[in-house]
Amino acid sequence: IEASGNISGSSTSTGSFGVMTIGDSGNKFETYKVNITGTKGLYINHTGTTWDHQGIYLGTSATTGRGVTMYGDDFTTGALMWLETNSNNTDEHYILNIHQNHASNTGAIPLRVTNDADSISAVFQGGEGRPGRIGIYADEGDDNDDMWRFEANVSAQFSLQSYQGCSWASSFLVDQ
Repeated sequence: IEASGNISGSSTSTGSFGVMTIGDSGNKFETYKVNITGTKGLYINHTGTTWDHQGIYLGTSATTGRGVTMYGDDFTTGALMWLETNSNNTDEHYILNIHQNHASNTGAIPLRVTNDADSISAVFQGGEGRPGRIGIYADEGDDNDDMWRFEANVSAQFSLQSYQGCSWASSFLVDQ
């Protein structure tokens, strides 16, 4: 692949490329290993429309170490990773779904947040004029009695709410 984005080389494949050349001939990497440097990164325009159509899939059989690492030691502002959706679909859907899928793996912790600074480790923020909420669902959340949430609303109130009566109702309310 040339710096202009054009693909150069033979138009005939033998089935084994061995080396991929990015930019000039001095940038050679092992098969399927790519190093992207400069002001542009990787852009994938994924057009899949079903559950099995995946833009990026990483399968690993590693038993230790890391499957994916994003590292930014010079990072000062912004976000190292930004996940955003702009869908107007009101059905339940997820921007990030973390699922530890083995019932006997009792030592697994699906999400861990570590902050070495003396500051907030996580923020759950509502949009302008909207409450901030954190949901906790028992038993797969498949019954109204299973669903609970914490809410900080725009009237300076903090509550623990239950969906037991088919609508959210405060079980505990803190008012300033």
